[in-house]
Amino acid sequence: MKKLLLFLLIVTVIFLINSCITRKIPVNSVIPQESPGNWDKKTLKIVTVEWPPYTEENSPQKGIITEMISAIFKNMGRKIEIEFVPTFDFAYKQTERNKYDGAFPFEENKDRRKKMHFSQKIFEYNSSFFYNNSILDNKSSKKNELIDKIRKGETENLEINELNDYCVGLVKFYNYGGKREDLDKLDKTRVFPTEFSGFQSLVEEKKLQDVKTENDSCNNDKTVFFPSEEEVGDTILNNYFSGKVDKISKFKIKNMNKIPVHFITPKENSNDEKLIEDFNSYLKELKENGILESIKRRYELQNSHTSNFVILKSVLPNYPLVIGYDFEPTNTEISKKCQSNFNLRPGFLEEKQDIYDESCSFLIPNNTKAFVLEWDTGFEPPGNSKNNKQIDASKVRILQGPRKDKIIYVPNVYISFE
Repeated sequence: MKKLLLFLLIVTVIFLINSCITRKIPVNSVIPQESPGNWDKKTLKIVTVEWPPYTEENSPQKGIITEMISAIFKNMGRKIEIEFVPTFDFAYKQTERNKYDGAFPFEENKDRRKKMHFSQKIFEYNSSFFYNNSILDNKSSKKNELIDKIRKGETENLEINELNDYCVGLVKFYNYGGKREDLDKLDKTRVFPTEFSGFQSLVEEKKLQDVKTENDSCNNDKTVFFPSEEEVGDTILNNYFSGKVDKISKFKIKNMNKIPVHFITPKENSNDEKLIEDFNSYLKELKENGILESIKRRYELQNSHTSNFVILKSVLPNYPLVIGYDFEPTNTEISKKCQSNFNLRPGFLEEKQDIYDESCSFLIPNNTKAFVLEWDTGFEPPGNSKNNKQIDASKVRILQGPRKDKIIYVPNVYISFE
């Protein structure tokens, strides 16, 4: 009996093995592809780094550039999943290894172009050298030519090699607008893994033992200068070192302004070249219709306005008028008509003359003064037109001209300060 059972068991195992070996996959079946480079999958995996206010995981819209990226992909009809990782170096290497479909925001250089597709410019930033004010009080610095230029504010024409006698902090993998090679040639540099750790060292006026550094040639010298994007530096100082902000100042140096950053995809994936082409197409469209500028202006207004008195200026070349909108007309019928007709892309009058209606849209002379009653009211215009994208507006009272005292909404792209 035992021999019979053993025989049956062996036959069954052989049958199952043979079935697995000889089973054929139907010609028309699709083999799932788990690689992030698969163009056909529904959600693209994108990676970025904490770099406030441009990329900021804990803010509502995740930062200026993150919101721009999200708007571009939304208009492309592509779903994305954005992941924040610790450093730019890690984000780049993981994208290079095909762990992500794309990454942002990255500067372009010769070595990176060999491995990555770069989009058109998304954004430009400006760098400054931050420093601890204690350097100005050091008696040995009184007759120093560099310190004298900093005191007088005469730094625009400084050359990087003039910083050679001081410990300069840098961040690993940063390109600094193509100046990284010159910075690396300085006698004293201290490389930090993140911008935060660099500012921590600068504020504390010492090399922190718990902060990992690489290629530290400063020995025991304090970190004196630390180049950083201006807004990023100010945000980190205000958010994490608010009690010591008065200890830190900054100066500009030539050829470190208007540094472009891009969205990148790995060249290893052939589909990602098509992704960049589509991305560039929609990037251009959203630049032309004012959506990206509106996002930028909203952040500028939120973070920099100290007065509600503003000037309304046209953003269109040779166009002397600004467009305002009445979302709350007293007449109910007019209100319904207005809500159905809004197309808020700046410049829409050139293409959409038929939808302009004086009862809900207003032409305001360029340079009209106004007072902001409510900042940054977001809305989603109805309709199926591809130009009906979300844009932000602020509620203002007109202070002069034919519309004086009228309360309307004006897209933020038109708002400037006196």
